Amino acid sequence: MTLKERYRLTFEYFRKKMPVVETELFYKDPFELIVAVILSAQCTDKRVNMITPALLKRFPDARSMAEADRGEIFGYIRSCSYPNNKAKHLSEMARMLVDDFGSKVPSEPELLQRLPGVGRKRQMLLHRSFSKNL
Repeated sequence: MTLKERYRLTFEYFRKKMPVVETELFYKDPFELIVAVILSAQCTDKRVNMITPALLKRFPDARSMAEADRGEIFGYIRSCSYPNNKAKHLSEMARMLVDDFGSKVPSEPELLQRLPGVGRKRQMLLHRSFSKNL
């Protein structure tokens, strides 16, 4: 069996057995989801779910996070991996949402990918979650 055939069989298996892809991250709206997804890089969903309630209580929307000092964001997320980079990404992502997207998280994959901290893999998770849950 070739590698290509193994991949095909693996994908077929998961399409049949797990047709709905869901995340274990807790969120109520697209902004909360994008924050959680950015924090999830190299970090467990369990840790992210522990961090986000206080972070999102302090910064419930893109505008409040965009206006925040990076150091304050860092204080809420320091227990996750790479908190310096993630604080920078969250701050820049929030600013871009406010400046370029009217404080709304875009649902189009190519626009999501432009946001700091959102690579192709995270963009795919966000896009699937938007289409199924929001």
